[in-house]
Amino acid sequence: MFPKYDIDKIKYSVDDITFEKAVDLYNNKKVKNFQFYSNGFAAIVEGTQKYHVHVSLTNINRGVCDCYLGQNGILCKHIIALGIYAVLGGTKMKKEDMEPIGELKLRGIIGELNEEELEWFKKKTSEALKYLKPYLGPSKTWDANQASLAKGCNMLTDIFNKITISLQTTELIIKTLLKVDKKLSNAGIDDSNGIVGGFLENAGYFLNDFAKINPECVKKFKLLYKQKTSFDWDKPLLETLENTI
Repeated sequence: MFPKYDIDKIKYSVDDITFEKAVDLYNNKKVKNFQFYSNGFAAIVEGTQKYHVHVSLTNINRGVCDCYLGQNGILCKHIIALGIYAVLGGTKMKKEDMEPIGELKLRGIIGELNEEELEWFKKKTSEALKYLKPYLGPSKTWDANQASLAKGCNMLTDIFNKITISLQTTELIIKTLLKVDKKLSNAGIDDSNGIVGGFLENAGYFLNDFAKINPECVKKFKLLYKQKTSFDWDKPLLETLENTI
């Protein structure tokens, strides 16, 4: 039985360092005694000692490990290593699968999205935005809420990294960022860790790099005029626009 998640969804759910450590565990064959149950998977994952690990069939975030982090409800490298094993079955990982989400980075390819790619963008960004949830308490759910914010931002990072550079995609990204900003400002999101704000700031510089490759993209920065945004993430874009007028 295959899990309901894939390698990309695993990446979205965890920070880059934890993912890289999990990849090392998997590649070094530290996942032992893999077993399938009706609702998930179990294994022994060898680290500083042997850890008993379980992970859900349907959701990588539902895992249990008897390491310190796992006992405190944190998605640890042992759970992620087991999740990778559940997806790949012990086969060799592809190079691209081993790469974490990382930062926003340009592909450098100029061009518009076709209809199928446009539908993909809309579907994926809508899914990502759902993870930018307000924090409603109690305090024991705060870590889970922050993990949800990180997942949404990781998904958006991956989406932006995969698209081409054009007036069309510049507009799509700006409109998506404005939706993120609106959620941050009005939806009761607790961004005290700076997860969403940091993403917005990086996205502003990312779009400025769009304009360096395709100067036409600057025209779409006008969408930011008279917008009230958080953290001034749009400031470098408006400065670029003013310098080209």
